[in-house]
Amino acid sequence: MREDMAKVIVERPRHKGSAWARPKGYKRQLARYGEDAPNREGIKFCWGNGKKWLNEHLGPLRRYLNSQVGRPWNKVFSEICAHIDRDSAVQDHVRDHIAEYVATNVILIDGIPCCGDGGRAYGRPLGEYRWRPWYVCPRTGILRKVKFAKRPPTEPPKVRIVHVSKTAQCRAVNGIWLWLTLRALPDAFHIYLCKDVDIFLRKPVTQLSASELRRTYGDEVYAVAIRRMTRKEIRQSPIPHEWWYLKQSAVGRRESNRTILLPVRSSL
Repeated sequence: MREDMAKVIVERPRHKGSAWARPKGYKRQLARYGEDAPNREGIKFCWGNGKKWLNEHLGPLRRYLNSQVGRPWNKVFSEICAHIDRDSAVQDHVRDHIAEYVATNVILIDGIPCCGDGGRAYGRPLGEYRWRPWYVCPRTGILRKVKFAKRPPTEPPKVRIVHVSKTAQCRAVNGIWLWLTLRALPDAFHIYLCKDVDIFLRKPVTQLSASELRRTYGDEVYAVAIRRMTRKEIRQSPIPHEWWYLKQSAVGRRESNRTILLPVRSSL
């Protein structure tokens, strides 16, 4: 461990501190002295209260702990304490961060490291707490890295469609019901003269194929208007009762809001 680790973690230089970049109003401050200006000036004087700020630059500490995986924790902790002055509150603060990162009171349940501290967390696997990446093996006393459980992959949002008529459709996108006004696709002779844009797919009609439209809407039509349905409209529409209120995820909320903020040119 580097000798100045405590200084790197909890200290930072003065804000905008440099010899050539003086703070705003520095010359005005000197002019107020007049002939009684001091002959000498401290380095920190012109920067307000002249104190350095505390810092929480914990990246070097995490990298050091990660590099010590596989070593006995007693040796690692003794090296850390050798460069920390317990009489200094600033340097002693490093030990608090180590206690937050490394779980020392650990028990093994079926070979899985679990929390040995009292309280509600007792007996819970360490993989559930992602703020403690390291632990001390209770059998060998060696610093180990916690194996976090893999998060299950998010399922793609289900799209539910209810066909009202040939020119209207109810569609649930990420938990929000939308009313789409549709228009039949022009024939092959007039499609090149069409300047409309499919509002739902965000593509010009000339760039859409008939197969893509059938796959999206179930027929050779395109959306000319879209808006969000109210609760009253949802109940009065042919939407099944169990589909009235759908769960909406955070990602789906952003996508639905992005979809809804479009020109509205039709209504029920």
